[in-house]
Amino acid sequence: MPAAGEMPLEGRVFVHGSIDCYTLIRDYYRQERGVVLLDFHRPDDWWHNGGDLYRENFARAGFVETKTPSNGDVVLMAIGSPTPCHGSIWLDGDILLHHLYGRLSCREVYGAAFRERTTHFLTYTG
Repeated sequence: MPAAGEMPLEGRVFVHGSIDCYTLIRDYYRQERGVVLLDFHRPDDWWHNGGDLYRENFARAGFVETKTPSNGDVVLMAIGSPTPCHGSIWLDGDILLHHLYGRLSCREVYGAAFRERTTHFLTYTG
């Protein structure tokens, strides 16, 4: 349960740069693990304009690549883009907590469509 004044992790509307997939990752880590992650400016459509924000910043934010995800790890995906532009949280049972453009944040099965678009699994090391 989120603290007073915090948004729940599921059911959020999408507003790029302020309530988006990276915001969900940051809020998950703060609410569930007590970890405050760095925030990064995210101009709209950065993934189509030469940006590679996840790969450029994941080490600075305390993440390293891993081969097999565990509960709470980050899953990066390239959805409609040549570069990873969507981040989600891996939950036990092959479930993702994520927030896609135009949809409410939710839990969803890590099915074939997501597997085919996955580029990285990241684990937080601090």
